Amino acid sequence: MIKYGIGRYHKRPDWYIRVFTVKIISMKFFVVSLIAPVFFIVNTAWAERNYDILIDKETTLTVQHYPGKSDIVLLWFPSEAGITRDDIDLAKVLARSGFDVHIAGTLDARFLSALRSSMEKIPASDVSATITYIMKNYSGKVVLMSSERGAVSTLRGLRTWLNKARAGDKKRLQGLIMLSPNLYVETPQPGKDAQYLPVVANIKTSVYIFQPMLSPKYWWYERLQKELRKGGSKVKVEVLMGVRDRFYYRHDASKRELDKAEQYPQLLTRAIKSLPALGEQQ
Repeated sequence: MIKYGIGRYHKRPDWYIRVFTVKIISMKFFVVSLIAPVFFIVNTAWAERNYDILIDKETTLTVQHYPGKSDIVLLWFPSEAGITRDDIDLAKVLARSGFDVHIAGTLDARFLSALRSSMEKIPASDVSATITYIMKNYSGKVVLMSSERGAVSTLRGLRTWLNKARAGDKKRLQGLIMLSPNLYVETPQPGKDAQYLPVVANIKTSVYIFQPMLSPKYWWYERLQKELRKGGSKVKVEVLMGVRDRFYYRHDASKRELDKAEQYPQLLTRAIKSLPALGEQQ
């Protein structure tokens, strides 16, 4: 198995971005060797460009930015795993496809560990302030993205933002994409129904969910769909057959999961482009 970005021990997918190094052959080419990688970074549309958002007097949130050439901004709030190397590789692929990708460092902003329990400690105001910053400083349409327990702080922050946002900015927001969201009050016990956090039924937006079939959350996705619709959200669920949670960066991925990892950027692209039509459904 080859160690690399997405799916660290996976067979390298076709969309993996190869990183080239410049060898210093002799002192004669020393200067060229130093300049070449810098030139590559500056002129590559999907190179990382970080910036900071001042949340309050004591809190600064760093955003990793991978510029794209389209008018769609993808604002990504990571899961409890934090910003993984696989997330970064995926962001580069999406930027290469044209999306302007921003990954918010919500855990680091509050000095929180990459744990499920940490997601409950992220203030809704951090997410809301990040959305506000994007709306103010970047033009075009905006799509939010999150996964697993990261969906909790994302939904709470989005609701806070929606309650005070201007009508024009609300119109620019296309919706939210979630991968296997964990929005339970607590993990359902055998024989007990899933109970969802109050924010699920108290938010109105367009939501596209990717739900792996081999995840325990698969058995409750229809109930989640109903809860989201209670608040007026328009919801589409796409079941990913034969794969588990975190399929695109599992160390023990099956062949089917490797194949789905290769397809994931295209699946996300299709979901992003389908959000406007989803929002128009009656």
